[in-house]
Amino acid sequence: MRRFLLLVFLLLPAVLKAGEPDRDLILGADFSSKVIKEEAPKDISKVEEALYKVDKQLTGRCYFNPPCYLFFGQAVRELGFVPAVFATSDRILRCTRIGMVLEKFDEDHRHIDEGPEAYRLSKK
Repeated sequence: MRRFLLLVFLLLPAVLKAGEPDRDLILGADFSSKVIKEEAPKDISKVEEALYKVDKQLTGRCYFNPPCYLFFGQAVRELGFVPAVFATSDRILRCTRIGMVLEKFDEDHRHIDEGPEAYRLSKK
């Protein structure tokens, strides 16, 4: 505990002093050209728009086709409610940077084409 407090007292002034010029550069900079503004598609319902916003907050980028915010509705129609909940949970957990770390994407194919049919137990 003593070592931790000593380390904090020794490093804290250096960290606070080092950040002042950088802070002024950041506060005075104009980042408006760097901001990525992404909106929901125009032809979706209010519920799908809300799901889109939640999806963007959780994952940031969807790696799947159809996107995760549309997947649940399709899964309910094709699989039923309970299997759709599990399939959507699995898909959202995989649709992160950590879940996609082993996937290799090229310029021509940036998404994984996987619909609710991938979660069927028996082929129809």
